[in-house]
Amino acid sequence: MGRVRRALKFALPYGIVRAYQIAHERDALRAQLEAEHTAAPEREAAREMQAQIERERAEEQEKAAREQTAREEAEYRDRERKLFTENEIVYSEKRVFTFSDVPNTTFNITGSGNVIRLNDFSGGGHAYITIQDSVRDCRIDIGENNRIFGNLFVHFYFGGGRAPNKSTIRMGDNNVVNGNLILIGGMQPGTVVSIGNENLFADNVNLIGAVDHLTYNVKTKEKYCQELGVAIRDRVWICRDTLFLNGARVGSDAIVAARSVVNKAFDDKNVLISGIPAKITKTDVMWHLNTTDEYIFNPSPLMV
Repeated sequence: MGRVRRALKFALPYGIVRAYQIAHERDALRAQLEAEHTAAPEREAAREMQAQIERERAEEQEKAAREQTAREEAEYRDRERKLFTENEIVYSEKRVFTFSDVPNTTFNITGSGNVIRLNDFSGGGHAYITIQDSVRDCRIDIGENNRIFGNLFVHFYFGGGRAPNKSTIRMGDNNVVNGNLILIGGMQPGTVVSIGNENLFADNVNLIGAVDHLTYNVKTKEKYCQELGVAIRDRVWICRDTLFLNGARVGSDAIVAARSVVNKAFDDKNVLISGIPAKITKTDVMWHLNTTDEYIFNPSPLMV
């Protein structure tokens, strides 16, 4: 055929050759269109089948997501019901039964028989209450008009082969928490970790009332792990990165310097406590929130 075209090209005038080429191209295009028209239903059917498969897959995924959400919501409600019925949660003098009743607070409680009394606080911070398995009959009391700008962590946890029982964590009124404050309750019945009123806490302050590892005399087998609790009285400024261990006690109107480790009682007023372990390094001192002359006219350090 190619030889015929070439022969015709040289034997016939250009117009006739071009007409022949156009007719040939038209026939080829018609054949292509007819082939595409014949295959179109098959392609359409394949596209519809693929779309149906994708719709079914999306429906299955949506159904699985709904079922997962329903399971999570049911677990959430079961945990909420168990927590609030097996423990007494009181918010602003009223017993409550749902998480939403206590704003800015996260509960992680699996113990039972515990009493938690909370009050509204300002500052935009958050409180985290944790009471682990087997912890029973412990108590948490958080007073009124506290300002929490960071996070307040209150923990009773299982450790050292035993769970806390009839132990207490208490915070008074008008305290200011500027960073993370961690309160860990004691293991033994009667142990108290307490904070008074009008105290100022910097960041990363720990009060640890628990003695969860044993120390003893290797000759007499006498135990050295009696819990004495932790106490901070009123109007104490606690600087950042301080640690209060079993038996620590700080009297009113005192200052605890940054990075100090307090492990014994300091009952004197108007003292500066610092060091590892902490000791009294200055007497006849007091503090105030502002560095102006307001301390002369308003002796309350937080101007409450």
